[in-house]
Amino acid sequence: MVRLFKSVFLIVIIFSPEVHSASWWGDSDYIHDIKVVDVDFLYEGYTKNEVVFIDTREQEEFYEGHLPGAINIRLVDLEDYDLSMVKKFKYVVPYCVKDFRGYEVARKLKSMGHKNVFMMNPPGLNGWKKRGKPLEY
Repeated sequence: MVRLFKSVFLIVIIFSPEVHSASWWGDSDYIHDIKVVDVDFLYEGYTKNEVVFIDTREQEEFYEGHLPGAINIRLVDLEDYDLSMVKKFKYVVPYCVKDFRGYEVARKLKSMGHKNVFMMNPPGLNGWKKRGKPLEY
């Protein structure tokens, strides 16, 4: 009986319209609860000093090439880093190669009270390069 109840409960949850109507569920403008912004728009914002990129990769990876003006902050170092300077930017964009680590840093920044946190589309360093945007070394 308990097994049947669990099965029915799971089916109801999976097919419930309320679950699928959550703002982040199937919305290409969000990665879960983080707003997604186009790479071209972010590059233009960077040229106007409105965007700061946070490279979440290891230092060795950072030195192999990173987004223009990016600062290198790994997730494990985030709480020890003075983040007061990111408040002056309209967009704070954490990233990594494919944005797995970037997303985790974005979530952490939001949990720390930062409201100006966004993700890139297409995601990460790969998405940036795919759009032909420049790197710094």
